[in-house]
Amino acid sequence: MKNSFKHRSAIGVWINDIRDEAFQTGLWPPMTIDAQTEESLRRCIDTLSQWGYNEFCLWGLLNSYSWSPDFSRELRDGERLAKVKGIMDYAHQAGLKVIYGLGVFSWGLCDRDMKLAN
Repeated sequence: MKNSFKHRSAIGVWINDIRDEAFQTGLWPPMTIDAQTEESLRRCIDTLSQWGYNEFCLWGLLNSYSWSPDFSRELRDGERLAKVKGIMDYAHQAGLKVIYGLGVFSWGLCDRDMKLAN
């Protein structure tokens, strides 16, 4: 396939927007990574792989709002990091590169630190 696309990317979704079951929460985007979130992501990854995608843009793996200027702070939740690593490993085994969406353009970059400084 000489003329095939090199980047077959599934455009970004928030991690809970692809759940197989409704998710009741007053917060959007929900940051929960529970068993249903993980299972829904696996099924989505399987489907994308079967259809020939090689990239998957996900939002909300680490944070959704108020990123810290000290990015290392976002990496301190060991349990969440283990779940994120599991999701990424699963995607890589299925032949997909994970492109991580960072919502820093409009989602309150540095909000909490600016409040602390004032």
